Amino acid sequence: MNATIKLLGYILISLFLFLSCSKDDEKEIIEENYEMNIKVEYTKWSESYPDEGSKIYIYFNRQMEDFTAMRYDADGVYYSDDKIIGPDKTDIADKNGLAVIDFKDHLNMKFSLAVESRHTKLRAFMYFEKYVFAKEHTFSFFKSTFE
Repeated sequence: MNATIKLLGYILISLFLFLSCSKDDEKEIIEENYEMNIKVEYTKWSESYPDEGSKIYIYFNRQMEDFTAMRYDADGVYYSDDKIIGPDKTDIADKNGLAVIDFKDHLNMKFSLAVESRHTKLRAFMYFEKYVFAKEHTFSFFKSTFE
């Protein structure tokens, strides 16, 4: 009888320990990464290639509407008769067509991102309500095959 009480005691203690461990108590560890990976590529004859040397321009607190009816000058500068908008941050795609932009100081800011292809001379524009933690944002340009 004494052994049965001891066994029952061990079972109750074990049961209490297992029940006190809840999945709700587990905290997922999330790595804080403040970098945006931008991949720039161009397509020619159905093949994609890294667009090395493409320019990336970031305009903080600017929406796409801010660029309406503006003309493009060079180096990310847009202008009209009454205003000029230049980039707040710039980068250049490396030999793999990649650029990494640090947003640690700009996490809750709206921004527009423009990419100018080195190979096609085309520009792409994207607006962000705020920085989005994503593995990669890809910009693809089609290169005319008549060149």
